[in-house]
Amino acid sequence: MITYDKFILLQKKYDFDLSPCGVCPGNETGGYFCTPVGMTVIGWAGVDGIHYGQIEGFGEMVFAVSPMNTPGDYVHPLAENFSDFLRLLMACGDGAALEQSHQWKRSGFARFLQENPITEEQKSCFIKINEALSKPSAEDFHEYFCPLTPMEDPFDYMATVRKSFDYRKLTFGPDYEEWAPAEPKVPTAPQWKVCFGGGFFETRGHGRAGKEIFIGKAFDWGGSRWYVPAIYRCSDGIVLDLCVEASAGSIREFMDKWNLTDEYGSNLSEEEMEQASREHPLNVDVRAELTVDGSILKMSLGSGFCWIPKSCLPDGTRTETEAGWIADHYGLDRENGYGFHRFSFPWTDKKPKVIEHMELKLEVSPTALKGMRLTAPKVGDRVKFTHPISGVEHTLTIHSLEPQEISSMRLNDPVYEFPDHYTQMSYTLSPDLPNRRFSVRDCAQSDQPRMRTDIAEQKANEDGSFAGAIGIIGGADGPTAIYISRPARTAGVRTDNGGNDTQNIGWHIACSTVRFEPADSIDWKLEFREKLREDISVTLS
Repeated sequence: MITYDKFILLQKKYDFDLSPCGVCPGNETGGYFCTPVGMTVIGWAGVDGIHYGQIEGFGEMVFAVSPMNTPGDYVHPLAENFSDFLRLLMACGDGAALEQSHQWKRSGFARFLQENPITEEQKSCFIKINEALSKPSAEDFHEYFCPLTPMEDPFDYMATVRKSFDYRKLTFGPDYEEWAPAEPKVPTAPQWKVCFGGGFFETRGHGRAGKEIFIGKAFDWGGSRWYVPAIYRCSDGIVLDLCVEASAGSIREFMDKWNLTDEYGSNLSEEEMEQASREHPLNVDVRAELTVDGSILKMSLGSGFCWIPKSCLPDGTRTETEAGWIADHYGLDRENGYGFHRFSFPWTDKKPKVIEHMELKLEVSPTALKGMRLTAPKVGDRVKFTHPISGVEHTLTIHSLEPQEISSMRLNDPVYEFPDHYTQMSYTLSPDLPNRRFSVRDCAQSDQPRMRTDIAEQKANEDGSFAGAIGIIGGADGPTAIYISRPARTAGVRTDNGGNDTQNIGWHIACSTVRFEPADSIDWKLEFREKLREDISVTLS
């Protein structure tokens, strides 16, 4: 077995280190508030203060210290000894997989390894280590070391190490209590006050608090149980509270299906995220309209909270305190889940002195539904597909695929250059669908902007190094892309053999994402937008 001390001697003699594996040289004392007493640091991740080391009194065991984690989660054992630590790196490639493994289930860990395969530089590092182990210096050692092999099941190995370790034996320096956030005090519910235009527990609403009028209306909609517990009559209009209920069992089933109790499991693909969003038992994008004594009041503002019962969450996960207060105010069972909505409806004319009749109309926004993919289609292709909701068979005919270029005048920037090539597709549908219900989109993301070559060289000469990034559109959880759209136009008129008009056909345009170089071929995806439940009207009084 190769110990850390002997590894250091080999490292100096044969000139290699573990930097390609995210274990870089640095300060051996750590110095963070959560660095355990007696730790010798053997490497740094180079981000968020994460460091790896061995602790006096714990033998050869290797630990990871993560200062950005939450209290009680700063330190985790990784390996029983340094040899096993190296074998874990050989199996996973980078220390990041080891340091984060405690927060994942096996599926999340496997996905991380799949999406972050071992690089050639890391492979070269492992080869150098084994070559050094097979040729120890006689003056340094009196033994030969066997070459190391990757750990057979790294996830199970680290889980076993953590399970058998007594975390209470760790000790920290005197500044630990000062820097480690104290356990938050349980807040108490504020006074229940509902103002027009404000959300739950907000004070920015207009005017004085409204008068609460008990409704207690329950109804079924789209397979779910819904409630209107109360409305609030305000000087500027009516505030209405609405909630959808889901059993703890249905929420657990949903979370297990999408691996949402595993932090890494939430890293889903775009299609998976959209499907999971559709299936969430409490995620309903509701629009409301309220009729009061014949006057139609349009919704002006909306806000919401979601309550997930503790029985559905991993141990230690904080529940949404405010949502619990709402459930308590309306006497709802906290063992169920709830999606709470608050809507404000301004008066249209004079507010009525007495409300005699109220009718609530609810509808959902159209939902994006993914259809089939078109792999490198060609002009003249006729693609048949079935609408996922109506079941109607449609035919998409591609009439043109033309490379286009955005004018450089529109993308002129003194520092960055932007992608300017895209492909324009024209197509028809039979039977036709309106643009708001159907579209064709590029499967790929746009190229990211890049610094102009002359600017990058100038920066490198000035500073010796340079790194930078800029996004176009999008966020960390979704694709980054520029989409260009154009309205549909009339393509032409179908005629029979005698030249008589038979049917007007709509000509649709789809544009790909933007690239620096023209694409040789593009894969497209069909997307539908449909309302997944019928509108409903509910009599409230």
